[in-house]
Order: sequence, then structure tokens, then C-alpha cells
Amino acid sequence: MPKNYNKTTVLAIIYFFVIAIPLLMAYFLHAPFELIINNPQLAFALSVFIFLAIVAPYIYIAFQQVSFSRELLYQREQFNALKKITQGSLEIEDLSHLLKIIPNFLLKMYRTKLNTVISQAAVYFYDNTTDSFIMVAQRGLAKPAKTYLSADSPLVCWLTVTVAYLIKKKYFKPEDLEVLKEKDIDRLLNMPSMINREPKIKEVLTKLKEEFRQLQASLCVPCSYQKEYSGFLILGRKKHGEYSKEEITALITVSNHIAMAIRSAKLRQDLVASYLEAIKGIVKSLEARDPYTKGHSERVVWYSLAIASELKDKFPFSSISGFLEKVQQAALLHDVGKIGIRDNILLKPDALTPEENEVVAQHPKISEHILMGLKG
Repeated sequence: MPKNYNKTTVLAIIYFFVIAIPLLMAYFLHAPFELIINNPQLAFALSVFIFLAIVAPYIYIAFQQVSFSRELLYQREQFNALKKITQGSLEIEDLSHLLKIIPNFLLKMYRTKLNTVISQAAVYFYDNTTDSFIMVAQRGLAKPAKTYLSADSPLVCWLTVTVAYLIKKKYFKPEDLEVLKEKDIDRLLNMPSMINREPKIKEVLTKLKEEFRQLQASLCVPCSYQKEYSGFLILGRKKHGEYSKEEITALITVSNHIAMAIRSAKLRQDLVASYLEAIKGIVKSLEARDPYTKGHSERVVWYSLAIASELKDKFPFSSISGFLEKVQQAALLHDVGKIGIRDNILLKPDALTPEENEVVAQHPKISEHILMGLKG
């Protein structure tokens, strides 16, 4: 039997006994029936009461079912909207582009899919060179007062130090502190069991509350991979209601995918860097064989990038992902196939014969053969 049908059946049985037992008692005692029969108004009132007592629970069940269906539709809309960004995040090669589209995406999702408005959304991303979290994208009417957060800021210290400490001391489970809501700070400040034993935590939470105010934040969702924080999402206040558990679960999924995308992008960058080093090694070995072409590839790179910089914002070049990097690689590699040309031809001091020129003309095919073995 369906679950809802079981509820209805059980409710019917309960009400049958609740109403039937008093009626049977009244029947055997006779006096109440005579009182009801002799008083039509009392009989009517009692009939209405019995009717409402029977019908009201079924009305409540119907209302509960409608409410549950709406909640499921709300969650489906939310997860379908978030699915677009979580599925596409790992496929976006340009990390800066991914981070910049997230705030606009979230604001639009809440407005069009969830029929509400949030005051702002921002993405803070860790920068190795400054050892701080920099705001790389922000959308909304509310504007955070801080565009970057240093390693000793209250929020960064909370995420990187305090959370781990509170979990280690068994005040909380990891899932309890997975995100940070504005109202959670007040709740934690009013926990005497923790505050009395950890007096420094009160100061940490007070500073954290002030920084939340400066950031115009209602919710902070960290982006972490293997306990390493790469950034976090900041969401402002909702126009209607608080962030539900379902919303927070979905936002955690988004942040996890962002963290994985950041990790994937870093690995790609490392791979590209290794790939370029390999290319430079090949070019240097070629130049060592043929001093005549020494520095030639670097000069070609310089001129190619100068031209590409003028073209990168014009169609169709603007639609090519990583256009400048690809031009740089192509320029470095344009003569690499010469490494496969015999020395007696490549290093010949005299003019080349037509047959020898034909051999040299094969170097692009040799380049292709060499590069097929390199990934990227």
C-alpha cells in the first residue's frame, strides 16, 4: 500500500474508536441521548463537532501532501538549476571565467527559479603570491567592504584554524561546521558549555560577526579539496526566509565542484608548464645543432604574441579558448621538425639543391610526428 493510504486508514480507525466508544456509552446509559433529542441546538452543535473531528485530519493530510509536492518541485527546480554549473564546472578550462560567472548565476537562479532575491553573491579565491583570499567576482546590490581577506582575518582563521580545533575538542562534528550562517555565530556565542571552557572563542566569534557584517554576508560556503581551502562563496540575505537545508546542501555540492575544478585547473596549468618546458628543451636542442637559427623561435614568439594581442578581442579569435597560449606554443614549435633533418642538409653552408629543399620542406610533417607523442 502507498504510504499516504496507510496514514489515512490508520487515522480512520483511530477516529472510529474515538467517536464510536462515547456513542456506545451514551447508548447504554440512555440519559445523554434523551438530552440530545430534547435539545435540537445541542444535537446540531454535536453533529458539527463530530463532522469537523472526522474531516479536519483528512483536510490536514491533503494540505500536507500539497505542501510536500510544492517542496519537491522547489527542490527539483533548485537542483536542476545548480546541476548546470556543477556539471559544467569541471569542463571549463578558463578558471577565472568559471569563478566570474558563479555570482551572476546564483543571483539569476534565485530570481528566476526560486522566486526570491538575495542581496549579493561573491567569490573569494586564494592567491599564492599574497597569501590571501581575493574577491574575484561579485554581483548584487549589497557591496562587501573588503575585497581581500588576509591569512589572519577572522573568517579565514575560523575556516582554517578554529573549525578544526572545535572538531578536535569534540564540541561539534565536521558536518555541523561545514558552512557558516550569520545566525550560527549568535548561537555559538550563546553556548555557555563552550564559551566558559574556551574564553578565547568568544573574542573570535565577536570579530567574526563584525567581519560578516562588513562582507554583507548571511552565508559562507567554503570550497575545499582534501581539507585545503581554495576559496569560498559569500551569499547575502534572502528577501524571503532563511537558507533551507536543501539549499545549503545544493550550495555545498556547487562549492565541492568548484574546488575540484580549481584543483583540475591547477593540474592543467602544471601540465601546460611542464609541456612548455619540454617544448623549450626540444627547441634548445635544435638550436644547439643549428647555431644559425639560435634565438629564432623566441623572436617568432615575440612577434606572434604582439600580433595575437591585437587580434584576441576580434572574431573569430575571441571565441578561441586560450588563444594567446596556443599562439605561443605554435610559435615555439614552428621549426621543431628540423631536428629530424640530416646534418649534411640542415648545416650545409652552400645553397641547397632542389632535392634538399624538398627534404627541408618536410619538417612540418616531422613536427607533427614529434608532437603526437606529447599530451596537451
